[in-house]
Amino acid sequence: MKISTRIILACLFMATLGILASGGMVAWKSLNLSEKAMNKRAENQLVSIREIKREQIKDYFNTINKQILTFADESLVTISIGEFTKAYNNYLAQTGDVNTSTLPSYYQEQFATTFSQMNAGKKTNTIDKYQQLSPVAKALQAAYISNNPNPLGEKKQTKYRLRQC
Repeated sequence: MKISTRIILACLFMATLGILASGGMVAWKSLNLSEKAMNKRAENQLVSIREIKREQIKDYFNTINKQILTFADESLVTISIGEFTKAYNNYLAQTGDVNTSTLPSYYQEQFATTFSQMNAGKKTNTIDKYQQLSPVAKALQAAYISNNPNPLGEKKQTKYRLRQC
């Protein structure tokens, strides 16, 4: 092979090598820039969503606060709270002796089992919680919960008045 052909081939090889190297560098730089742009866009979208959610939560709490203030100012609500407190305090006198003997077993069996199932096997000391209840609370819970024939989770279906327990 002639030397001129070798020189031409060597120059051609060097030029091809230069073109490939510069093309690779341009591709790598483009990839980095596009990745940064995509990350920045995703971050901006997440920040935007966070701000929208923050405003929604603020609006929700402001609405609840306004409702509480409105209800607190209404005389019917104020009177009702007073009457409820009186009825609660007079429950035992109004109903007489309420059978609360079923309440401890309800706490130990039905409630503890359901609590454990709903809380990944976590246990709770139900007897301690039961012993902390006032006599009125025990009577109301016995009437509404342990003496209620509806199964756990459907106690709200009670069709009778609490005084009949």
